[in-house]
Amino acid sequence: MTNEIEVISDGDGLAVLGAPGDVDAFLTSFGFESRELELHRLGPSYKTGSSQLRG
Repeated sequence: MTNEIEVISDGDGLAVLGAPGDVDAFLTSFGFESRELELHRLGPSYKTGSSQLRG
């Protein structure tokens, strides 16, 4: 483990990126629970957006 994480905020919430064990340790140290993002749901949006950029 590299023990490196990245924290991203959009003003409404946070995304904590890194190795699962590192993310869990970071969140647990602040009393938070982790929830994995369902990135597979973004696939159709990326395909639509990229096709419109090309066209």
